[in-house]
Amino acid sequence: MKQEVWLKPNRRVLLVSMILPALLAMAGAWAMLHDGAWRIAGGVMFVVGFGLIGLLAVQCARPRLALRGGQLRFWLKSGGPWEVPVDVVECFFISRASAKPAEGETNVVSVVARLAESAVDFKQRAVKPALGKWEEGYVTIRGTWCERLSLDVVNRLNQRLREAHRDAQTPR
Repeated sequence: MKQEVWLKPNRRVLLVSMILPALLAMAGAWAMLHDGAWRIAGGVMFVVGFGLIGLLAVQCARPRLALRGGQLRFWLKSGGPWEVPVDVVECFFISRASAKPAEGETNVVSVVARLAESAVDFKQRAVKPALGKWEEGYVTIRGTWCERLSLDVVNRLNQRLREAHRDAQTPR
């Protein structure tokens, strides 16, 4: 079953984040051309650099929000997504959330999914604070780590949500 991507990751940030690991891998490749301890250190630098690039490449391919088989999939943690039945999601709206949640400094635009009050099983989830938060039936996706958010994006999400609700109610 194919998934439909609703909210893409912020590829610009992820691609820029690959610069330092690429420099590390290149320095490692250069160091491996030398003898002795340089060769070993270079090999470690090369492997670590390419490992980090691989992890960032996986993040580039992983959406922040997608629909698959009647389930909305929220990628806000390491590993697989949190899945929520599409009929539990009531709407999306735009908000401001702290970019540094622990310090409460810079605000960034975020998108929030409101879940039905009756869906008590989905009130709380453990997520990476840098990616968002999930509390009291509200799922916040920080704009830093997803495609550029605007009123048009939120309207598109709500339109697609209405269509998904309609599709879920249609007998097959």
